[in-house]
Amino acid sequence: MTNTANRDDYQVAQSSSSLNGKERGNNYYGNRDFGEAAKAYQAGLDALQLEEHNNADDSSSLPIALRSNLAMTLLKMEEFQRAADECTRILETDPKNTKGM
Repeated sequence: MTNTANRDDYQVAQSSSSLNGKERGNNYYGNRDFGEAAKAYQAGLDALQLEEHNNADDSSSLPIALRSNLAMTLLKMEEFQRAADECTRILETDPKNTKGM
């Protein structure tokens, strides 16, 4: 197997990890387990940071979805400053995003 194929497999696995973090977070959020939801969304964001480090395409809406879901979860946990920080990051990336406002 070539290095390119190995790198592509790694990037697909990382992308699956970030999407999995979103799906897991959504399940926890739906069950009102906000602490676990926040951990899952953060794990998805961490996986995306690894993708960016490995030059993956970050043009998808997944980073914003993870951050906005994390912000809503933090609001439910009454962690208002952390929620505001996540919203600020959303608006730095996409100033017209209404979920970050």
